[in-house]
Amino acid sequence: PSGLRELALKTPIFESDEVRTGEKGMVQLLFNDDTTMTLDAGSVVAMTDFGYGQGEEPSFAVDMSLGLMRMITGEVVNGDPEAFSVKTPHGTIGIRGTGFSVAVSPDNTLVTAFQLTDGREILVKNDFTGEMTQLKSTSMAVIVGPEGSQLIPLPDLPAVDSQFIARPSLSGIQ
Repeated sequence: PSGLRELALKTPIFESDEVRTGEKGMVQLLFNDDTTMTLDAGSVVAMTDFGYGQGEEPSFAVDMSLGLMRMITGEVVNGDPEAFSVKTPHGTIGIRGTGFSVAVSPDNTLVTAFQLTDGREILVKNDFTGEMTQLKSTSMAVIVGPEGSQLIPLPDLPAVDSQFIARPSLSGIQ
C-alpha cells in the first residue's frame, strides 16, 4: 500500500506518522528532545503532535492503539509537563517527567512506572468514567478500562492479566 515505508537507522518520524511493528519486530525511536520510545512486536502508535526547538511550543502527543511501549521522557516534559500525553483507547496518560511502560489490549490499558524522580508522577485519566488516577510509585500499576480504573501493586499483576507481564524483549531496556 502507498504511504508505507520501512524504518531504518536515523529515519525521520513526522507528525501524523503511524509506527507499526511486525510480529517479530521492535523499534526504538529517539526524538530531538531526548525522549526515547521503544515499541515491542505487534504495537501501533500514531504521532499526533511533536514540537521542540527554537521558536516552537514544547509538545509531545501520541495515540497508542495496541501493543507494548516503554518510554523515557525528555526535554518537552522538563519545559512543560502538561505538554506531554499518551492516548489509548481506554484513557489518556499525562506524564510528569519519568520513565514508564504502557500495554494496550482490546480490553484495557496497563500503565507502570519504572523511573519516578523528584516527586514526579503519572496521571491516568479513564476516558470512559472520567476518573483520574495518580501513579506515584514504581511498585504500583494502573489498569484502565470501560469498567473503571484500578491501582494495584505490581506483585499482584500476574493474577490480574498474564497478557501484561513484561516480555523479555523489553525487560532489559532501561
